[in-house]
Amino acid sequence: SEMCIRDRYITLASILCWVNFSCTEDVIVKETSSLRSSSLLSAEVVTIKLEQAGTLAEKIGDKKSTVESLVLSGPFNAVDVRCLREMSYLKYLDMEDVDIVDSEETYVVNYYSYDMAVKTEKNVIGDYMFWVMPSLVSVVLPKNTEKIGNCVFRRYEYNETHLETVVIPNTVKTIGNEAFRACVNLKNITLPKELESMGRWVFRDCRSLEQLFIPNTLRKIEEGCFIDCLKLKSITIPANMVMSTGGQFNGCSNLANINIDGQYNSIANSFFQGCGLMSFIIPEGVKSIGDNAFQNTKIISVSIPNTVVSIGNKAFDNTLLTSIVIPNSVTDLGSSALSNCSVFSSVILSSSLSTLKDNLFANDGSLRGIIIPSSVTSIDYDVFLNTGLETLVLPSSVRKVVRMAGWNKLPNLTSLFWDASCDCGNDGIFFSDNCLVYISNNAAIPPSWKNVIVKGTAESISLVEGVAYNCPKDFYAKKITFKKNFSMKTGNGEAAGWETIVLPFAATTIKNSSGDILAPFDSDVAGVKNFWLRELTTGGFKDVKTIEANKPYIIAMPNNSNYDSKYNITGDITFEAQNITVKATPNELKSISGPSFSMSPVYQNLPRANQIYVINEEQEFEGAKPGSVFVRNLRDLKPFEAYITPNGVAPSSLRMIRIDGPVRTKSASDNSLKNKM
Repeated sequence: SEMCIRDRYITLASILCWVNFSCTEDVIVKETSSLRSSSLLSAEVVTIKLEQAGTLAEKIGDKKSTVESLVLSGPFNAVDVRCLREMSYLKYLDMEDVDIVDSEETYVVNYYSYDMAVKTEKNVIGDYMFWVMPSLVSVVLPKNTEKIGNCVFRRYEYNETHLETVVIPNTVKTIGNEAFRACVNLKNITLPKELESMGRWVFRDCRSLEQLFIPNTLRKIEEGCFIDCLKLKSITIPANMVMSTGGQFNGCSNLANINIDGQYNSIANSFFQGCGLMSFIIPEGVKSIGDNAFQNTKIISVSIPNTVVSIGNKAFDNTLLTSIVIPNSVTDLGSSALSNCSVFSSVILSSSLSTLKDNLFANDGSLRGIIIPSSVTSIDYDVFLNTGLETLVLPSSVRKVVRMAGWNKLPNLTSLFWDASCDCGNDGIFFSDNCLVYISNNAAIPPSWKNVIVKGTAESISLVEGVAYNCPKDFYAKKITFKKNFSMKTGNGEAAGWETIVLPFAATTIKNSSGDILAPFDSDVAGVKNFWLRELTTGGFKDVKTIEANKPYIIAMPNNSNYDSKYNITGDITFEAQNITVKATPNELKSISGPSFSMSPVYQNLPRANQIYVINEEQEFEGAKPGSVFVRNLRDLKPFEAYITPNGVAPSSLRMIRIDGPVRTKSASDNSLKNKM
């Protein structure tokens, strides 16, 4: 046979090497040089030039069952496709000089439960052409290809594909649906410079795809084009492209950089849904943000221009937004647009909104406050469901509040100002137990509502322990009560059973559940049952006779089997005052200083911390009886309790402070019940 030497650049597997050829008339077997790694290419590259379409099987002969690397040229039809698909070991295929021709012949696609017969068309990579060739690693497509059909390289059923690279000529203008779907090893691909359209799910599940350049000629990306491209990090969307719906980047968890060139009127429905985008500046000129546009993204911040007039349903649902400004140009903010944002804490709403739609802020547990614009006239279902709102003001512009309008579950709400121009009319609304409801007009009030203050006066206010409290505005109370349960055992010659307490009013009457009047020891009240009440002074804890507003105390109800049973006090105790003005809660409650530590009251839940010492309620601590020591970082602090902090001592050097230790709380010379603690 004639020997010849030929230079050729081999694009397959991105390897460039020189090779020697042993030539025959139709088949050229390339003998690899020592520079080619046998782990990347086979020991031989088979080159076949077809003179007539449909003759591949004849030309390749018995090498069909073993060939791993193949270079083809010449006319090519469906008969050749059938032959190609029988090459089960083929990894590297170069078809650059192939001419795909029209043919009445077909290759069969067994698509799950039915068969399809596909003809070849001139310059078209037909549907499913390489579908059943999972061993392919690298392919160079014919240089005159104009179209890539549907599912050309898509994974065949459950077979893992090995495709890493595909060279697409610039003559291609169309790529069909699912053309590269689930090519999990495809890392990089260069799209043709003249590409005009791509079908749906083209690169779906291409989990190794790292980068992709979209040409300016592309006019439309169909739905789900890049779903679950897990390693895709950045992409630029060219000008004048139509943004289709369908979550193009859903599941692209590392896609943090998306650039948009040119002017767009809208962000399509679900366009960025589920991607790794962390921040985004919506371009000037965008008028609408579609439904689910940024849903389930990692986005932390977004800038919305004042050209936007509408934001769709669930547009920012389940994101990591911490704050957002809705520009005054926005007249329509969709249902659940800002729901399920766990760290969302700040929002400025458009002054052009007329309706707050269903579930707008539902489950935004970090949202503590909101200002409703005076343009709002209607509030729909569950707008504030399960938010962290602490105070809420309904402006007088509101004329309609839909039944079950969302504050049926507002665990942190401590005050509601109903200035709305409509009746409350919602007996199904439930606030936290200590929520204060201010009514500024003659609105009808459901009978189930409590702690209602009408035009500055409350008939009755009932507060309970363990629930946050805040009074944002003075009011007159004809009656106010606070209920606390006492059950701890007190000491017999030792400290035990102490608790802390702070009240927002000066209690004048104290009763147990049987109606018995209670008073601190040494009170000038006859026929009462006594308890211990002490305040912190510069000389230590001392007995007091009254409870003042917003001042912390330690308190203990006698409860010990060694006492005469008539002295024991357990169960719910009610602290009461009548016809008083309840003052607004100070922004910062005053701490009381003692000789070695300070005592601070709280009306809110306070997380445990290294610098906070709380009393050991209900549990012994290192041998100390319950209610006898303040312990560092022991537990969360509950509303209406107090904590202490050492004066001038690093908290880490002091684990606990005994109530009967450095600060005495009893007199050793008196054997009466009063001094058993």
